[in-house]
Amino acid sequence: MEKIKDFIVIIGSTLFGFYSPINDFMFAILLLMMVNFISGLLEDELNGTGWKGKKAFKAFTELFVLTGIGAFIYTIGHFMHSQQESIACVSAVCYGAIYFYSRNIIFNWLKITPKGTTLHKFFLFLYWVIGFYFLNRLPFIRDYFDTGQQQIEDIINKKKK
Repeated sequence: MEKIKDFIVIIGSTLFGFYSPINDFMFAILLLMMVNFISGLLEDELNGTGWKGKKAFKAFTELFVLTGIGAFIYTIGHFMHSQQESIACVSAVCYGAIYFYSRNIIFNWLKITPKGTTLHKFFLFLYWVIGFYFLNRLPFIRDYFDTGQQQIEDIINKKKK
């Protein structure tokens, strides 16, 4: 049993060391997903729909997928001797997650707070800031909404026919 424990510690330490250049991004995604889960849970509880295990499982699946994508991108970039480019790509993925999940978090808080209150107005403002100002700071997300989203949907629809 002691050898298994030692083996797990060695593997964990090795992986942690390998992924150390992107640990901050992974931690940011973890934190973002925790806040998203908690805000969704609060919104469900306070609006009377109750806690749903299926929704919680979905949140943990999304966390696993996002961290897996980040790890996969970094690993491929590392073995292609393009470590800096892979870190930049992981950063872009992280910013995309921040955009979409922050909007969801704030939307949940808008549903929780009573309309007309100062806090509700503040969340409306944050929703606008994330939706417009953040998009202007990240041109690749704006490009996605301007043209990319429709192009991808057209490609998917053609493949379905």
